[in-house]
Amino acid sequence: MSAESLKNETEKRLFYQNIASAAESGWDFSIRWFSDKDSLASIETTNILPVDLNAFMCYNIHILATLHGELGHRNKNKHWQQRYQEIRYAFNKIFYVEEAKGWYDFNFRTGKHNTDFYASMAAPLFTQCFEPLSTNKLDDLYNKLVELGVFNFTGGIPTSLQKSSTQQWDFPNGWSPLNHMMIEGLRKSDDPRLQHKALVLAEKWLFANYRVFQADNAMWEKYDVVSTKPRLGAGGEYDVQPGFGWTNGVALDLLYTYGDILTLPEDISDKTTKRVPSRQGRAFNAQSSVSNGCLLKLIIYTVILRLLYVHIL
Repeated sequence: MSAESLKNETEKRLFYQNIASAAESGWDFSIRWFSDKDSLASIETTNILPVDLNAFMCYNIHILATLHGELGHRNKNKHWQQRYQEIRYAFNKIFYVEEAKGWYDFNFRTGKHNTDFYASMAAPLFTQCFEPLSTNKLDDLYNKLVELGVFNFTGGIPTSLQKSSTQQWDFPNGWSPLNHMMIEGLRKSDDPRLQHKALVLAEKWLFANYRVFQADNAMWEKYDVVSTKPRLGAGGEYDVQPGFGWTNGVALDLLYTYGDILTLPEDISDKTTKRVPSRQGRAFNAQSSVSNGCLLKLIIYTVILRLLYVHIL
């Protein structure tokens, strides 16, 4: 699809605006932005109020309030705390759909939410942009994700469940930032089930990264999380990129969080031993393997240092 097929300059400008907005969102491209859920020609990014962008804005305001509090700026702390509470309330009024048990994009043109699964649903979990006493929302969302089968894939969380899409920000690709937000959002809950699922997803993601590295000698921007054997992601307008900053960063953060309780299973599945981790104090049981966890940490640190060495040279 190119702008040449559009009828007039107004349509071309709108098309370019929607393309640019999708690129600026980071999701370039996804069926999430297409009105017909098929063609780039139907892109309407500017009609969509995205749940993840607004969750990040809510989070940033909370960070501002916290920083002013740490610096002793009492009036500014009070101001931004009030703004945070107002925006958090508005966020949930606009994006939370009771019937669908989650936070979803809102379309101005249709006046409706898009209640299909996209990994952007994890953003409110990650930013904790919901009322502190709304723990039932977390439980409902978790059960919804289980019902949809979002946790069932070998290599982690897919970006969407849109199996007909050829776009890179859709099924079957998984991306580090989205998997990290899902893992962190679940980990920060007070529910042992959600915390355990975070560990399972962290193991899936790290082992997918490592097994592809064994085959290709590189870390990559995206992965096919659905295939039985982990492999590179595909789709989009360019070849999959090696490197890769956010993949390395997420691997390091997950190793920091879970490194001493990861195991080295032959097959990555939900049949791992139940453990409830946290950054402050990690619980172990008799089947946890510290030696395996340390070995994995050493392996991946070695991989990343090797990559850095290659790039420096």
